[in-house]
Amino acid sequence: MYQSAETFVARLPKFDFEETFSRSTSLHSTVSIHSNERTVDFKPDVFENAEKWSTAKKLFAVCTSLLIVTNSAISSSLPGGAVVYTAVHFQVTSQQQLALPMSVFLVGYIFGPLAFGPLSETYGRRIILLITFTGYTIFTLACALAPSWPALLVFRFF
Repeated sequence: MYQSAETFVARLPKFDFEETFSRSTSLHSTVSIHSNERTVDFKPDVFENAEKWSTAKKLFAVCTSLLIVTNSAISSSLPGGAVVYTAVHFQVTSQQQLALPMSVFLVGYIFGPLAFGPLSETYGRRIILLITFTGYTIFTLACALAPSWPALLVFRFF
């Protein structure tokens, strides 16, 4: 019923362009080819190798990732609980307009990965994550200080 990883990899189709476009080395890793099996491994003494991290660093990485995921879930739904206060503050009376802060955020949440996914594959995940999370933090602060309803909606998108 269950297949081993080797059996699964052996069943994958092999394309004729794989050999010409595959990299044998990169900045932090090496690829070795033995028969039809490829092994990707970190070069010795590379600080990005998570297998060599201390337990504290691994725990920090896991907790940070969990907080980022929790942050995105909370930020998408939190304004829903403040709709009454937002309506009073910005003098919005239309029910359709009151749903816009959540809707606009989710539109940006959907289209953001379409733009930043290819960028992270091109330039690396770390730099793109740092840039986008810094932008997210700035625009969240801008939402808190938004002077008008349209400004709030624009800041929620980004």
